[in-house]
Amino acid sequence: AVADADTVLVLEDDTYAGFTMKSGVPVLVDPGINAIIDAGAANVAVQFPYNISASTVLRGFTIRGGSVAVVDMDGGGKLVDCTIDSDGDATDYGIYHAGSASVIDSCTVILDGTGVTSVGIYLSDSYASLAHTTVEILSGTSSDWGIFITSDLSGEPTVSECFVSVPDGSGIYCDDGSVSATTVDGTDGYGIEAVGDGLAANCIIPNASGGYEAGGGSSHFN
Repeated sequence: AVADADTVLVLEDDTYAGFTMKSGVPVLVDPGINAIIDAGAANVAVQFPYNISASTVLRGFTIRGGSVAVVDMDGGGKLVDCTIDSDGDATDYGIYHAGSASVIDSCTVILDGTGVTSVGIYLSDSYASLAHTTVEILSGTSSDWGIFITSDLSGEPTVSECFVSVPDGSGIYCDDGSVSATTVDGTDGYGIEAVGDGLAANCIIPNASGGYEAGGGSSHFN
């Protein structure tokens, strides 16, 4: 890795221990490099602290492990072009996000055989922007969710142009914010459940046993 005052650029294949992001410092993997962050015995592999700047970017890593979450985002920062992998750990969340605006874009989340109830991406009291991301939970439980959204904040989370597959559980639970142009394919439970102020628009749900539901509040499908 090469570091200066503003950027860390990863130029060689390597595996790194989990770490906490520093506000304002992008950590970027050069294209074609296989860089891995491994949680080891830690609760999380990567931590984005509360209220870090929008210029705090983690890009291009495979991130794996973590007994609570593979990536924990507490508001702010960007996670881009990363693969999030439970790596056989009993992981509750692939990505857990709470608080102010963050960006999650062009990532892949894979939770496989965690042995616990898991959520691929949990947006909890969050107004993150989630886009162009694939979420898969394999060999899971009937209580698993691909994406779970709740928020009592003034801002609203958005999910757009994502793909979700949870063969043993459900796709997307949306209690606030919006889900658009997203495909939920292959779920045993609901494809999309919109409640409260949740909105789902222009989504595709081809193989969801539970179909879709809007219930309560101003939730609806377009």
